[in-house]
Amino acid sequence: MPIKTLIPQAADRYSAFPTCTLFEDAFFIFYREGCKGKWGTHGYGGSVKSACWTQAELLTYLDGPTDTPPPPTTTTLFAETGLNEMDAIVSDLGETFSLATRHFDRERAMFSFVSFSADLQFTERRLVQVPGVRWFVFYGKAFAHGDDYLFPAYGACDGVPFMQPLLLATPSSKPGKSWRLFQAVPNGREGLELNESSLCRHNDRWHIWSRKHQKPFALYHASSPDLLSWSKPVEWQSQAHAPMAAVFDQRVFLSYRSILNDSKEDGCEDTPVAGTTVSLPFEDTADHAVETFPGNPYDGGYSDLAWLDDRLLVLYYHGNQAGEPYIRAWLQAADGDWGRHVL
Repeated sequence: MPIKTLIPQAADRYSAFPTCTLFEDAFFIFYREGCKGKWGTHGYGGSVKSACWTQAELLTYLDGPTDTPPPPTTTTLFAETGLNEMDAIVSDLGETFSLATRHFDRERAMFSFVSFSADLQFTERRLVQVPGVRWFVFYGKAFAHGDDYLFPAYGACDGVPFMQPLLLATPSSKPGKSWRLFQAVPNGREGLELNESSLCRHNDRWHIWSRKHQKPFALYHASSPDLLSWSKPVEWQSQAHAPMAAVFDQRVFLSYRSILNDSKEDGCEDTPVAGTTVSLPFEDTADHAVETFPGNPYDGGYSDLAWLDDRLLVLYYHGNQAGEPYIRAWLQAADGDWGRHVL
């Protein structure tokens, strides 16, 4: 099945970090668009944008011969002169949707926000501050749990000298008005700091995949019956970043950035340096390398997953030697074939 462009490459633009969700008959993506530049790893002047297609027109395009996407309905949600938006993480919470966003500026000042909307029309957002947490960054999909919405994040708690995965809670009755630390997941430690993490529930257990912060990079896996007690984290995949886990049709899917060459992170290599890969972690199936790219390994590979027309859709941003990443999608073939493209 062909790979298709959703947000095309554009001169001096940096389109990245897409997430997606379905709502009624529509398919929404949320992403960060910035200006190409070198003071920040991912450029500067970022804004949070949304793009929407009907599911029918998107499927026609994804299954068709052209690589010219139908024009979406687009909206700029959050953008302020002098500020640099970095993230746009949308989550389906059942009765509402959330959108986690973040400022990250030249002086490395950082502020995280969450917006809630029943129809994905995010117009306002609240600054998130969590007692006992010194700093944090949202990553991964939020989910409903008891009387709370839980948001995966990573950061450092007061008095703790290392980075670790966090679960931040806000009451589902008044989402965003108050926050607390539900748990600092006890997987990180000095010498094994973990950051980007994604969770899912499968076979009556919670599973978490987390990225090792220091080189050599890797993804670690742990599980829990109750989100409170966790197994010892075990390395699951080497040379990888940015896990994103989801359960569709009672099967666990996990996408991630595969790293092929990070020896010259500030360079612009003309051979593949990284890519987007998807796995069935609990099945005896080879990982599927969706697409690789040249340039800088940090200019692509972050991804999200959706279930569209009873098929897996992998959404990701894709790098190039121009340093102008754009947003692509791969839809699993109608016969369920993963193909033979394996790293």
